[in-house]
Amino acid sequence: MPALNQIIKVIGDLAPWNLAEPWDQVGLQVGNSNQECQKVLVSLDFNHQVLAEGLEKEVNGFIVHHPLIFKPLNSITENTVTGRYLAAILKKDLFLIAVHTNIDKAEYGLNYFLGKQLKLTEMEPLEPAAAYDCKVVVFVPEAFVEQVRNAMSRAGAGVIGDYTECSFELSGTGTFKPGQNTQAYIGAPGVFERTPEIRLEMVAPKELINDITGEIRRNHPYEEPAIDIIPLLNYSRHGLGKIGVLSEPVTLEEICRSVKSLLPAKDLRVIGDLARPIKKVAVCTGSGRDLLTKAIKLQADLFLTGELGYHDYLTALDHGIAVIAAGHRSTENCFIQLMTDYLNSSFATETNFKAFASQNREEPYLIV
Repeated sequence: MPALNQIIKVIGDLAPWNLAEPWDQVGLQVGNSNQECQKVLVSLDFNHQVLAEGLEKEVNGFIVHHPLIFKPLNSITENTVTGRYLAAILKKDLFLIAVHTNIDKAEYGLNYFLGKQLKLTEMEPLEPAAAYDCKVVVFVPEAFVEQVRNAMSRAGAGVIGDYTECSFELSGTGTFKPGQNTQAYIGAPGVFERTPEIRLEMVAPKELINDITGEIRRNHPYEEPAIDIIPLLNYSRHGLGKIGVLSEPVTLEEICRSVKSLLPAKDLRVIGDLARPIKKVAVCTGSGRDLLTKAIKLQADLFLTGELGYHDYLTALDHGIAVIAAGHRSTENCFIQLMTDYLNSSFATETNFKAFASQNREEPYLIV
């Protein structure tokens, strides 16, 4: 059976942890990353129904979309709801992982999943994510280039999309004068030296810079390797929401019926003429009010999301865009199927591993 840190890594392959918003709390919230995991329950939230369901299935832990620990805790006592939940998890030696805005923004995350359900094609992020990564540049004697590149790759450098060990090499001449107390790999103390070197460049996530530079120093022959860290501002294939097109136009009424059936959703709040043809569709699971103007700017015929504010509906009316608000939970329930199927597929060779989909999928309120 896999260790918990393997599960965390596999989830990060789908939804890189560094995609999460700065205010978000994602990753392992409770538990030991080295513990083994045979059974896991996937749910949108953690509550007493989910806890009971997990205990009945004898799971080792829970993977949820909405974090249980969201704000700093001053104490953990059973006088609070969160405290009682945490105490129950700890008493049973269980774990809890939150996968929130990182899977909202992932290329093949919730919005892609919802778009595929609606049969959208040519999908692109509604708001592309800025990739605040770095380029690591190091100057290496030619004989050590492979060793240094391999070490950097093992530490996480050189990943571009589905490609690994990506690098660039440029030949040049390095100059230096060793000090009297140095143990120079090339040259003698006090003697100015010129030597052929390779400029080796690899992109890297900023949170791995310390690991990568540490590997460089351990594998580079120089006492003081020259290392440059260059911040980058690139736009990635990840981002919030999706916008795509239907193969054939359908009416707003037809797409409303599909949404109610697919999600499922008990009620919809709709703006627009139900006979209007819909071709270009923007989607955002959960609360999409911050992306409405993006959908308008990109000339979407329809914006499908979980919830909007009153004035957002007025904005939609003013700009002539159709809107479907299908409920926060309804649009995010796809997290359960997506994560369950993904984990079972990723660990298909682990005969003792099983991810269960929680049956607790009701909105936290009644419609009367």
